[in-house]
Amino acid sequence: MKRNLLLALIIGLGATALIVSFWGSGDAWKELKNVEPIFLMVLSLNFLGIVLVDASRTKILLKDVPFGTCVANSLWGFYVGAITPFAAGGQPFQIYHLTKAGIPFEKSASAVAVRFFSSFSFSIISGFAFFMVYLDTFEELGILGDLFFAGIVLAFLFYVFIILLSFSKGFLRRFFMSRPVLKIFMFFSRKSEYDMKRLVEERILGYVSATREFWRASKLKFLAVVILSGLMVVLIHSSTYFAMKAVNLNVNVSLFQVVSIQLALSLIVYFAPTPGASGATELAYYVVYSNIIEKTDAMVSMLVWRFFNYYLFIILGILLGLGRLTKKPEERSSG
Repeated sequence: MKRNLLLALIIGLGATALIVSFWGSGDAWKELKNVEPIFLMVLSLNFLGIVLVDASRTKILLKDVPFGTCVANSLWGFYVGAITPFAAGGQPFQIYHLTKAGIPFEKSASAVAVRFFSSFSFSIISGFAFFMVYLDTFEELGILGDLFFAGIVLAFLFYVFIILLSFSKGFLRRFFMSRPVLKIFMFFSRKSEYDMKRLVEERILGYVSATREFWRASKLKFLAVVILSGLMVVLIHSSTYFAMKAVNLNVNVSLFQVVSIQLALSLIVYFAPTPGASGATELAYYVVYSNIIEKTDAMVSMLVWRFFNYYLFIILGILLGLGRLTKKPEERSSG
């Protein structure tokens, strides 16, 4: 985990330093010192809102879980996602955290899957729609525009995979019972193939049963989670607009314009193999927004935005102390 953290920081900060070196200027650092305090406060409140909305989704699905545990679960998810390749470690770690908190694996996995599916569905559908709206902007980027289009295609293919993985028992069984996946599980668990197959079958049946139970219990809960997921995604992308305003109050963009562009960009950088998509995110941000606002504003707002949207989660993850979470309950109580 520490190695992943170090790699994420090296790539993210290295990419930022390169962008500043090639396209930045002394004005960029000067503007960074003169950011508007009121919008730094707004960004802080926006950050808090993201965490609380995400935690509320967990609380709705797992009503017996204390809200403090839901908040911690959200923070761990954002933190681990920020330091793992493809930002893919957040959801598995959230399942791990909930099971450590005493929630059965099946319920933990179902709750995390419902949350992820609802937010990813919102991002995919709205992101594609806004990508088409701003198609001319992306086409003007030449080969980078082609790469962005490839990212959209990959996002849709992954979305189909997620649908099958989330709701098809047959697909779940075929995927997790496939020999390559079983080999990976056997390597880490040190279990025999027979024991591993039996455990996977048990987990799949439990997960499918728990997911169906969530749906049967209350369709209103699902609707509430979907609405909160959309709100959370909008809050995440609103931070870009607030970062621009923090740098230049007169920047000529609207909140709707920035959020819609960010929704499209989020699909494009989703498959960057670096921890938390670091490097690719900074580059895509600067390339797109330097064609919409002043280059210096794009540069400085990227620094502000990335701090509140990425590095702050890492800082909080370090302060929370990953070691405390991975200790056994008796070790924590004795400490």
